[in-house]
Amino acid sequence: MTRTIRAWRGYGLSGGMIHWSNAYAWKNNRDSEASYEFPPFEPGQRGAYVRRLMNREVFSRLPQVANLTATGEALRDNYEPTLSWIAGPADAFTRQDHIFTSGETILKSAALLNDSAKPQPYSLEWSAEVAGAAVASGKLEGEVPVGVPTFAPFEFTAPPVNAKSDGVIRLKTQIGDKTDEDTFAFRLLPAPAPLALKSSVFLLDPEGITSKWLQSLGVNFTPFPAKPSPGVLVIGRNAIAKTPSADWPALRGRIEEFLKRGGRVLIMAQDPAWIREMSGLRIARPVGRRFWPVPTQASHPILEGLDGEDFRDWRGAGTLMDPAPTMDMARAVPVVPRWGWHLNNTGSVASAAMEKPHFGRWTPLLEGEFDLAYSPLMEARIGNGLLVWCGLDLDGRTEEDPAAALVSRRLLAYMAGPLPAIVPQGSAVYIGGLEGEKLLTSMGLVFEKSASLPLKPGLAIIGEGAAQPSGLALDSFVKNGGRVVLLGSAANAAGFTLAPGKLAGASAPPLWPEARGLSPSDLRLRSEFEAPLLAPGPNDIAANGLLGRKAVGRGVVIAFPLAPSQLPAKDKTYFRFSQWRLTRALSQILANLGGTFQSDAEFFNFAPPALQDVALSGDWKIQDEVLLPPAASPDQPTADAGRDPKTTGWELPAFDDSNWKTISQPLEIGKAIPAYANHDGAFWFRRTFNVPAELANKTLLLKLGPVDDFDDVWVNGTRIGGTPNGTKDSWGINREYKIRPGMLNPGLNTIAVRCFDQFGGGGFTASSPDAMKLELSTPQVRPAPYVEGFRTDHELGDDPARYYRW
Repeated sequence: MTRTIRAWRGYGLSGGMIHWSNAYAWKNNRDSEASYEFPPFEPGQRGAYVRRLMNREVFSRLPQVANLTATGEALRDNYEPTLSWIAGPADAFTRQDHIFTSGETILKSAALLNDSAKPQPYSLEWSAEVAGAAVASGKLEGEVPVGVPTFAPFEFTAPPVNAKSDGVIRLKTQIGDKTDEDTFAFRLLPAPAPLALKSSVFLLDPEGITSKWLQSLGVNFTPFPAKPSPGVLVIGRNAIAKTPSADWPALRGRIEEFLKRGGRVLIMAQDPAWIREMSGLRIARPVGRRFWPVPTQASHPILEGLDGEDFRDWRGAGTLMDPAPTMDMARAVPVVPRWGWHLNNTGSVASAAMEKPHFGRWTPLLEGEFDLAYSPLMEARIGNGLLVWCGLDLDGRTEEDPAAALVSRRLLAYMAGPLPAIVPQGSAVYIGGLEGEKLLTSMGLVFEKSASLPLKPGLAIIGEGAAQPSGLALDSFVKNGGRVVLLGSAANAAGFTLAPGKLAGASAPPLWPEARGLSPSDLRLRSEFEAPLLAPGPNDIAANGLLGRKAVGRGVVIAFPLAPSQLPAKDKTYFRFSQWRLTRALSQILANLGGTFQSDAEFFNFAPPALQDVALSGDWKIQDEVLLPPAASPDQPTADAGRDPKTTGWELPAFDDSNWKTISQPLEIGKAIPAYANHDGAFWFRRTFNVPAELANKTLLLKLGPVDDFDDVWVNGTRIGGTPNGTKDSWGINREYKIRPGMLNPGLNTIAVRCFDQFGGGGFTASSPDAMKLELSTPQVRPAPYVEGFRTDHELGDDPARYYRW
C-alpha cells in the first residue's frame, strides 16, 4: 500500500488505489452488531432482510480513526497534503535498489510532495549506518512548490565489508509545520572472489546472450561436442526455442545421454510463450520481482546464508521479455491484453518462473508468485546427472546486480562441484487398494503392484485396503535400507496413530531429508477440513499431523495420512488447489525417497501441438442492415423486426463484400466506427479464413466471445447456430458453436454473423483477441506434469494472472 501510493503520487497522480472501506482500511465494529440477530433465511428469497445499516457500511465516513487497520493507517499517512520518503535516484525514483558492493556509490533521493495551497519550505537530515555504525550523513533545505513532485538527491560510498552486512538509511524531513520520518534498509556484499571451475563447461547459445554472461564471470567454455566428456552443459537463453524442430530430436538424444552418464545440464531462461506452447509447462505470466528460498532448502549450497531480501528488486532489468509490448493506440479504445498491461521489466528477478510440477523429480530451490506455486530455480537428479532449470534473469541484464552476480557464481560452482549423495532411484512397489493405485498412476509414478514387501531394499508404498505387513516384516525391510510411505489409513502401521482433526491454512514442513523441497504452499488447505491426522506418539509428527517419520536402521517410514484423493475437490472446487499442492507434496517425498516418474523422461519433449487453433480476430468486413434510434433504457430495448430481404445472400461465400467497411475485432461497433455510436440496429460481419486440411475433417468449436446482443452465424452459407432475441443477459454470453466434420473446406472458408444490438454498445466485445478462434472440440492433451483440471476456457479461469475487466 505504501509503495504503490507513493509511486502514484511521485508521478503527480493523487490516487492509484480503490479504497473500498470494508476491504482495506476500516475494522468492522462487530461488538455493536453482536446483539443483532439476522432473520432466518427463507427459501425462494435472495437473502435475509436486514432492518438496519451495518456499522461497516458507514464506518469509513465516520471520524473514529482508532479503528483503522494497518493498511488504513498507510492510506491515511500517505495521503497527507505534504509527504516525504526515501526514494531512488531522481530520474528513477521508484527503483528499489538495495544491495550494493563495497566501494560503490549509493544514490538515493528524498521525495518531497506538497499538495497544500502554497509553496512550503523544507529542511531534512539523512544518515546511513551499517551494522549499527554510522557511515554517512547530510542536511538539505529549500522550498517545495505546489503540486510538483520534488526529489532532493544525496549519495554516499558503501564502506568495505568482509561479509554480508545490513544497513539502514534514515530520513527526517520537515515540510512547513509537518515532520516525516522514513527508513530504507539496504545490504552490502564484499567484493566477489574469482570463480575457478574444475569441470569442463560446454555451451549451446545461438543468441550469444549467455556467452557474455559466462565471460563476465571469467568462465571458459567450448561448444557442445558430439561426444562430450563429463562436465557441465549450459543451454543458453532461448537455445531450445532457436533450435530448428528438425534438429531437436538428435540434440535432445545427446543431452539425455549426457545426463545419464553423470553430466550436469543447466537450462537458462527460454521464451515463456514458446515453452507454454511447446510443452504444456505453465510459466508465470508476470515478470517476477520477488522470490524466497524454499524453507527446507536453506542449507543448499546455492542458497546458504541468503534470504528473500537477496531475491527481490534486482538492479536494472531482465531482457527476456519485451519491456513494453506495442499498444494499438489507433483504436478508439485499445483492447486490454488478456494478462493486463506490461510496461517495463525494471527490478525483475525472474521472467520465466515455472509452476512447480505437481509430480516428477523436480525440486524447487526458490518460490514466489501466486500461492508461492512458482519457482525460477529447480533441480532434478536424473540418473547419475543433474538437471537445473534457471528462469532467473541472470544473463542479459541491463545492469549488474550484486545479488544476481553472487547467485550466478554459486550456481556455476554448484553445477561444477561434487554433488550430494541421493537415494538410489528405481521402480517402486505398491501394496494396497484401487484408490491408491489410481492416484499413483495419475501421478505417473513408475511402480509395480505387489501383495507383500519386496525382498530387496527399495521404495514401497502401502495404501488403504492393503493387508498390513507384520511389525517384524516392516521393521526388517526398513532396517536393511527400505523406504516406506504409508498413505491414508495405512498410516496406522509402524506405531503411528490416527485421530480425527481439523486443518485449515498452511502447515510448516519439517526439516527432514525426505521433506527437502517442501514449502508451506504445498501443505496448505484452502478451507477447514476434517480428516484423520497423525496424533502425537513415539514417532516424529510434523505439519499439524499431515506428516510423520520413523527412522529404523538404514531406512525410514514416512506417514502421509491425507491422500490428495481424499479432498472433496469435485464437490467443493476450491479444494482443487489444495489437491494439486498436496499431490506435489506427496510427489516430492516419493522423489526424495528414490521414486521415478514418467514425466521426467518427457521433459525435453518440446514439440508444437499436432493441430493449431485458427485465429479469427483481426480484420472483418461490416455493413449495417438497419440503423435505429438508441433505446432509452435496458427495460425498453429496441425491437428486431427480423432480417431485411435486401440481405438475401449476404451469408454466402460468393457474396461480394468489397464495398463494406473494414474494422478490427473484437471491439464494440460504436468504438470502431464512431458513426454507429448513437445507433442500435442490425449489423452484418463477414471474413474469410484458412483451415488446414487436417482440421477440416475434425469436429471443431467456433468461439467468438460475447456478442452484444443477439446473433446468427453462418459458415460457408450454412447456419450453424445463434443466440435468439430475448435471451437473458445475452450480451455477456460467450458464443461457442460446434462445426461438424465436412462443413469446412481445406483452405478458404467464409463466416458471416448477423448481430442485432438492442441497447448500448454492440458487436464482438471479447476482452482478448484470443477469445475469437476455431479450435478442436476435444482439446489436445499435452504431456505436462500437472494434475488435470486447470481451466482456461473462461474469463474467471484458474490462471491467476488473467485480467478480466468487468
